[in-house]
Amino acid sequence: MRKIWPYKEVVASKIVWGKVHVISTQNIIPDQFTTQIAIALSLAVIGFIIVMALDRFSKTQS
Repeated sequence: MRKIWPYKEVVASKIVWGKVHVISTQNIIPDQFTTQIAIALSLAVIGFIIVMALDRFSKTQS
């Protein structure tokens, strides 16, 4: 979940050949609970449920 978390803060960056390259980021929790956050969390839960259901279904078919 750490890699796909959409809310990140750049901790360190480096400028190479005039372009900014991010070296490290830190995950943050947004200050406000918006509709966008609710949708993102709902989709994550739905995705988890689908994966678990498919895993259970595949075990019964074997």
